[in-house]
Amino acid sequence: MSREKEIKLIIDALSHEKELPKDIVFEALEEALIAAYQKHVNDYQAQLEVEIDRKTGKIHAARLWDVVENDMVHEPSLELPLDKAQLFDVESYVGKKIREHIDSADLGRIGAQLAKQAVYNRLKLAKKELLAQGYREKIGQLVSGTVKKATRELVILDLPNGAEGLLPRREMIPREAFRTNVGCIVTGK
Repeated sequence: MSREKEIKLIIDALSHEKELPKDIVFEALEEALIAAYQKHVNDYQAQLEVEIDRKTGKIHAARLWDVVENDMVHEPSLELPLDKAQLFDVESYVGKKIREHIDSADLGRIGAQLAKQAVYNRLKLAKKELLAQGYREKIGQLVSGTVKKATRELVILDLPNGAEGLLPRREMIPREAFRTNVGCIVTGK
């Protein structure tokens, strides 16, 4: 099986498993690959661009350089002098961006692990944001949940879709008692 097909299968699996749109998973993988490439080139300031073709799964990665005058290089990881830029592209001029293709097979094991961790972190964040957005739409509505823990100061609720809610004592009816694993209906502010 080709690497492009594997990438598409991974995207499909992650999208299904995390219940996220495929575009979010593609973006997470692109961001993760940028971080992995920065580690690979050993330069965290490098301008990198990664794009994964949504239909074929093919990865296009490039390092970007700003072309500057020969004696005006202030940021070596971001700028390329004109004489060196003309080795890449004979039609280079000051102000142009040069793209240097990066082979995606060069990442290695460490880069792959870094990319994997970055993808999972990004997907976790995206899942939380989607969950929060779903509950923002329910502000002012009644929501039912199960009491997870009741303390003197607050009640922690398990809400649908894996969310957790906090009900402070000041928002409860005075002397109202809550028992663990019993349903509860609350309204959001």
